[in-house]
Amino acid sequence: SGGPTPREIEDVLAEIGTALDVDAALTLSEYNPPPSHRRAAGDLAYVKAVMPDGLCVHVTATPLGFYVSRSTGERYDPRPVVGKGDNSCCFSHSLLDCLLLRSKSLRTAWAAAIQASQRRADYLTSLPPDSNDIFAA
Repeated sequence: SGGPTPREIEDVLAEIGTALDVDAALTLSEYNPPPSHRRAAGDLAYVKAVMPDGLCVHVTATPLGFYVSRSTGERYDPRPVVGKGDNSCCFSHSLLDCLLLRSKSLRTAWAAAIQASQRRADYLTSLPPDSNDIFAA
């Protein structure tokens, strides 16, 4: 039919797929569950995120959203981190947005993954209609 072979399609998708991987980890922090005095203050949970560059970020979850806390692997302190700027604690209603505000390496990896996702969508929609048969196998 003149279109790409199934192997060629698989190769292109595999290459795009590697850019879709964002090397970050998200787990519940070792400081869970919040102690009663912190639950009374509104803390719901504590999250630990390891960014693509290895930076470990501790986040406090509240009913209003998420913020980067002062906690570290060695010290529990769920209060917002203080620094330069009005939003140094990276407060956001979304956990992803909070982490994107905090980490340049995550912003870079996330942007690359979004671009790869668009490339994959563009590639798949550019294939001839009979190319869909390879996905049925």
